[in-house]
Amino acid sequence: EVGDVVLFNQDFDGQRYVYVWRVIALPGDKVVVEEKEVSINGQTLTHEFLEQVGELKIYTESQRGKSYRVAYDSSASEDNRRGTSVIVPEGYLFMLGDNRFNAMDSRYYGPVDFEAVIGKMQF
Repeated sequence: EVGDVVLFNQDFDGQRYVYVWRVIALPGDKVVVEEKEVSINGQTLTHEFLEQVGELKIYTESQRGKSYRVAYDSSASEDNRRGTSVIVPEGYLFMLGDNRFNAMDSRYYGPVDFEAVIGKMQF
């Protein structure tokens, strides 16, 4: 479900890794990411500033009745602030890391196949 944190397999440079990212969008959803703004199907996710810890600005992000914390590193390079626009294909999920400017997530690798998901984090 949107807002869940899942574990999944991803190959990178010939090696298999297990990643832990948050589900941001489901099949058929249109996702647009620009800097700190994330919109799903034209609805911008809400952010409420909580605190600053060193270079990290911590926000509560909310969508579809779920809230969770995300961080934005003000010292991150422009390369790490990558945006994207995509319609999530059938059988795939769009994922973002909670440390948004320091996560190699679906902005880089594209949507994640359902088949790659190996578990869901319990909090």
